[in-house]
Amino acid sequence: MLYRILTMLIFVSTLTVASSEDNQKATGEKQKQITSGKEQKVDEKFEQVDEYPTVIKQIQPKYPETARKNRQEGIVYIGALITTTGKVKEAKVTKNETKSVELGNAALEAVKQWEFKPATLKNKAVEIMVTIPVRFKLAEGKEKKK
Repeated sequence: MLYRILTMLIFVSTLTVASSEDNQKATGEKQKQITSGKEQKVDEKFEQVDEYPTVIKQIQPKYPETARKNRQEGIVYIGALITTTGKVKEAKVTKNETKSVELGNAALEAVKQWEFKPATLKNKAVEIMVTIPVRFKLAEGKEKKK
């Protein structure tokens, strides 16, 4: 089976891990932004696909309690290979601006569960390597527990 691995960057809007109600609202916004295609960039060294993968199922990462107590925030970048069926075949942390192993692992475990409508080239599904930024941000106004 012939497939191409392309590199692209999906800019995901702020992924705020707070209350489940906030997460549900944020997920709807992110879905629109990802599927709009405006936030996607392809590395120009590679041939472009006709249609980029779009998120069908997005799992929110769990904010580790230690990271929450220490008020750790930031972005973790996950490199993921999306298959022709839209599943995440391989995933790894490519950059962790939070410097927190716990936040990196939480982002990685969440993205491994994501599902996509696969990328296509000439009306045929193709595998593609994507980079997904996952932002950890604590809800404003919440006091640190003592």
